[in-house]
Amino acid sequence: MEVKSGKKITLTGLFGKYILSFTGIVILLAFFCFFVMLGTVTMIGGPLLPANYAEQVLAENGEEIRNAERVTEKLIPAGTLYGVFSEDGKLLYGNFDEKEEKTAWDKYRKDNKYADGKGYYSFFQRKNGEVCITKYFIEVRYAKERWNQILPPAEQLTTWFTIGLFVILTVVSGFILSRCFARRMKKQLEGLCKATEKIAANDLEFESRPSEIQEIGDVMMSLEKMKLALKASLQQQWESEQQKNRQISALAHDIKTPLTVVRGNAELLSEGEPGEEEQECIREILKNVDYMEQYLDSMRQVLRGREKEEIKKLVRAEELTRKLREEAEALGAAEKIPVILESRNPNAGKEERFSAYEKADSESTGEILCCIDEVMRAWKNILGNALEHTDSAQGIHIEIRTEEIAEDGRFSGSYLVALVRDHGPGFSGQALVYGAEPFFSGDNSRHDRTHQGLGLSIADTFMKKQGGFLKFENSEDGSGAEVSLWIKTADNKGD
Repeated sequence: MEVKSGKKITLTGLFGKYILSFTGIVILLAFFCFFVMLGTVTMIGGPLLPANYAEQVLAENGEEIRNAERVTEKLIPAGTLYGVFSEDGKLLYGNFDEKEEKTAWDKYRKDNKYADGKGYYSFFQRKNGEVCITKYFIEVRYAKERWNQILPPAEQLTTWFTIGLFVILTVVSGFILSRCFARRMKKQLEGLCKATEKIAANDLEFESRPSEIQEIGDVMMSLEKMKLALKASLQQQWESEQQKNRQISALAHDIKTPLTVVRGNAELLSEGEPGEEEQECIREILKNVDYMEQYLDSMRQVLRGREKEEIKKLVRAEELTRKLREEAEALGAAEKIPVILESRNPNAGKEERFSAYEKADSESTGEILCCIDEVMRAWKNILGNALEHTDSAQGIHIEIRTEEIAEDGRFSGSYLVALVRDHGPGFSGQALVYGAEPFFSGDNSRHDRTHQGLGLSIADTFMKKQGGFLKFENSEDGSGAEVSLWIKTADNKGD
């Protein structure tokens, strides 16, 4: 199914949209902060005085300054300099310093109200001939005079506050817009992530979600095409595999029939009175027929492991241990090769030489989720491999125990380990790497014309399906090979 298309927007357009939105918000915030500062500067009452406060007070008190017997500081607003001069320009009293005194009188004579630098002058002609000169400033001041002495200038603090407010609001706005952008992108990318997860899990029966962003939509279209191509490829591969299995199965069946005829004729010939040379030929024919039948049986096991998923059941560990032991003893007796049952307790008797599972209480015994037939087939293959390559006089050693595995210091799982040790030539370096590969021929150390290279492969396949694994290595003392089945228990702490 193709991805639906609709109105699309490019990533450039989407990002530009958010940039424009952010720019517009910043401009609005700038105007807002400007009006906040303007309102703060011109406010009446509260913690701050308006910038023209001194000018207003002087205008209100102007008449009293002209008519009062003496100009007191109560008539002069805080932060304002003043001085009362005689008619000839001599300073009578006030808070002008010597330099400011001369400048103020000079400004009065020239009728110049503008101070050099900052401030303004106002002149009051008193009724007794004196002149009161004040120098006031247009600036924001604190209503409480003590604050003007200990805090930064009100105008400076107001500027800092306005700039700080603008920065904070800008950052908050940017954060909110980025979160909105991130949420929108995440929503658009969810469909892309789910599609890749489905493809990774080989679940190709899903519908791709359309995206309103052009670039993401293009990627979704590419994934849709890849999904369809992968689906067709997997279908073709599955059909090819099925066809291959059917051909191998038919070939095995076709070979089985003439082999039966060959075996029957050879057995009929052996019932007569053939000579010694003829008997040798008959034995060789029967031996090779056995080899071919074993090979065909191994092929069927491989095909069965690929095609049929056995149903797993819970089996008690002590019951599986007993079956493993009995199978080892039976095969050893059939081949007339001794099977030595090992235990970690060297003084234990034969019936005690197995895992603690056989002696444990019902509360502590474990359970194993597996297809017991597959486990037993894997065990038979390992036993057969060991019996084939061991020294017939020394036999094989069997050990069944429990093991716990930890990874990075943490508990990973517990396993029932069934180990077989033989007294043969051991594995070559190549066999240790590729020994579990199907039809691996190895070298002459553990391979002859009666060995098909499927035993370890079948065992490895069955163990992986059960959740365990196969481990094979050479004995530490160099006396032979060791192969073990690691069967995962169902009551793992890590499950």
